[in-house]
Amino acid sequence: MGPLTIGTISVSGLLLLLVAIFLRHLLVKDRIKQQEHSEAKRKLRETFTSQLQYIRQEGNIDVYLSLFNAFSEHQKAINEFRRFLKGRKLKQFDDVWKQYYANPGGKKLKQYEAKPNHEESEQRRKLAVDKIEAILSFAK
Repeated sequence: MGPLTIGTISVSGLLLLLVAIFLRHLLVKDRIKQQEHSEAKRKLRETFTSQLQYIRQEGNIDVYLSLFNAFSEHQKAINEFRRFLKGRKLKQFDDVWKQYYANPGGKKLKQYEAKPNHEESEQRRKLAVDKIEAILSFAK
């Protein structure tokens, strides 16, 4: 008695074909997830890098107003990127994000408010740069 066949296809050949299709599916799924992760990293870098460039400009810049106006775009990039983090890395990222926007008094981004043309303004600018760079360190 020869190999078990269904019509002209052997059962072992059919099983091999199904395994190959399944493996191909896994590879494609993984590639798509990698592409989505890369796109989320790109958006995060792009969103915050443009903010960094603006904040680093010479002159009188209202850091608080700049960050406040970009906050919803930042939040969107953060939410998209964090989907790809897990465990300790996610906790660290969430902590860095919270340190960027949260303020013990409740008003988001308040730590960046300063009087224009004041020494405090430069301190706020440096604080914003440091916090943004901490966020970007996750998207390398």
